[in-house]
Amino acid sequence: MSIGLAYSGTGSSHNIVFKNFTGAGIPRQYESTTNFSRTASGATSLSGSGSRQKYIWAISTMSTPEEAKELDALFREWDADRASGQPAGCGLTDETFGDPISTTVVFTTPPSFIYISKSFTQVDFGVVEV
Repeated sequence: MSIGLAYSGTGSSHNIVFKNFTGAGIPRQYESTTNFSRTASGATSLSGSGSRQKYIWAISTMSTPEEAKELDALFREWDADRASGQPAGCGLTDETFGDPISTTVVFTTPPSFIYISKSFTQVDFGVVEV
C-alpha cells in the first residue's frame, strides 16, 4: 500500500512515496457531488455534475523527518506557483486499493506536522482530484 506524490514547479522537482499510514482506513474516498431526491410525485431525481465523481484523499502518515521536510518543500513550491497564477497540479499515484490510480490533484488541506520522535514525524494533509 502506497501513495506517491510528485510536483515539478518553477524551482525544482519533488517526489515522495508514503507507505506508513496511521490508521487502517483507505485514505481515498469519492467526493460527493451527486444528489438524490424525489419529486413531489415520487419520481427519482438526480442532480450534480455531468462528469464522474472525483476522488479525495485525507492522508495521515508516519514519515521520516526528511520525507516531512520534502513534503513541506513540495507544498511551499506548489503554493507559490499557484499564487503566482502558474498551472499547479501535483501528480498522485495511489496503490492502496484495487487497481492503481494515477491522476492530478491539488491541496485542499495544507500539510500539518507532529513531532513523534527523532525517527518519525506524523504528517496530515488533504488533496482532491482535478
